[in-house]
Amino acid sequence: MLRRPTNSSCPRHRRETQQQHSQQSRRRHHRPHPKFQPHLLGLPGYLYEPPYTSSVDEGVNILKNALDSYHSSCPDGKIAVIGYSQGAQVSTYAFCGGNGTDSASPEVTKNVIAILEFGNPTHVANATYNRGNSTRDGIFALDRDAVKRCESLGDSLRSYCDTGDTYCDLGNVTGVHTSYFQRYTDETVDFVVSRYQNAGNQSSPTTSPTGPSTTGVGGSASATGDVGGSAPGLGPGNSGMLYTAPLAVWAFFQLL
Repeated sequence: MLRRPTNSSCPRHRRETQQQHSQQSRRRHHRPHPKFQPHLLGLPGYLYEPPYTSSVDEGVNILKNALDSYHSSCPDGKIAVIGYSQGAQVSTYAFCGGNGTDSASPEVTKNVIAILEFGNPTHVANATYNRGNSTRDGIFALDRDAVKRCESLGDSLRSYCDTGDTYCDLGNVTGVHTSYFQRYTDETVDFVVSRYQNAGNQSSPTTSPTGPSTTGVGGSASATGDVGGSAPGLGPGNSGMLYTAPLAVWAFFQLL
């Protein structure tokens, strides 16, 4: 079991959810000369326009600040991060760098027990942390240095991408991008619970958690605050945070 942090501001045996606006996670610095033209692939043009491109960096900063804040309040607390679609892109940049951003500090990432990504536009084929059956790069494929940093995270990172996904596989099969939670929910819940239990076995057993933590897709909740703004063609996303002592789960969901 995990040791209960001594800091009084760390949540204990309670569930906290906060209302939030949609998490618009987009990218500021797009490639000046992309290797393909989005309209030729049937991709929406807003993926390369400033409203879309400018907010991934904003999302990265929000996530990194949330990680730092939680670590300061709960230095022994464990963290799981779930990113879907644009949220997966934010998660990748936060933990692995890329796109001109720095990765989160090792002091913080050592307490991150699980990072789950679904339909990640930065997907790179054949990376060691990949799951699913995709064999192609995504539309914003991560550079090799960032891939190496992702791979250095070891078993804590899993990135799911299936063949046909428009954004992580450059495919054209309708419905693949929205099917991950139907296909992989049980597997990923088991993964987070296992990682949490294994992390607990390495800590001093002074308290017991109330049970495994889960976070849902429905609703509109936030622990990171209002990002603001929206891009043409982007629907509302969902974000949520659930605390169960001493584990924090952050989910960043934004459908492209």
